[in-house]
Amino acid sequence: MYSKCGSMENALMVFNDMPKRNLTSWDIMIAWLAKNGHGEDAIDLFTQFKKAGLKPDDQMFNGVLYACSVVGDVEEGLLHFESMSKDYGIVPTMKNYVSVVDMLGSIVFLDEALGFIEKMPLGPNVDVWKTLMHYCRVHGYLELGDRCAELVDQLDPSCSNEQSKAGLIPVNESDLVKEKEKKQLAAKNLLEVRSRVHEYRAGDRSHPDNEKFYTLLRGELIMRDAKRFHHLKDDKCSCNDYW
Repeated sequence: MYSKCGSMENALMVFNDMPKRNLTSWDIMIAWLAKNGHGEDAIDLFTQFKKAGLKPDDQMFNGVLYACSVVGDVEEGLLHFESMSKDYGIVPTMKNYVSVVDMLGSIVFLDEALGFIEKMPLGPNVDVWKTLMHYCRVHGYLELGDRCAELVDQLDPSCSNEQSKAGLIPVNESDLVKEKEKKQLAAKNLLEVRSRVHEYRAGDRSHPDNEKFYTLLRGELIMRDAKRFHHLKDDKCSCNDYW
């Protein structure tokens, strides 16, 4: 609960006070540290997990790979992926492969992501190509993005539509829903004052009721943007201003 709200300090407190931690509790803690922008802390916690002599599962590596994408360390991420089979005898799942492609794509290692996909020991599924397609479109690799779109269309025609083939995002119905939610969240960033709508940007002190707004923001707030929940307390955000 605390993790989903971005209050990682409270989440860690609960985690550390647990008399006995199972694999699921470690999985959740590592994953949510990464999702809330605390990549280094997530990797450190994984190191503690290994030092305790515990064996990770394939799900835990998804959180570790996400943490590596947050800190921008592709080399470490690939070493962790390699250690799955080498050190723990874990056969990577398709979701693990998607996580690696997501990590590479988020740091704009798109050619490397393609090379990784081409060397996969099992045939990449539609999620692998959709992930690469997404980052190609985001970062302007349109030619590679179009190649991915063709493969997505071949594997699952229902995933593609005219927008995706034209190089537009979102590419499917779920993305359309997410895009709508982003717009709704953006609309919530407007403050209604005396039946009028005022756009209030970060750092803007031009509004006549400026002091009232900043007094409100000095309290303890939990809010969510398009990416995650944020816990604001004492002028500090749980994401450490990462996002």
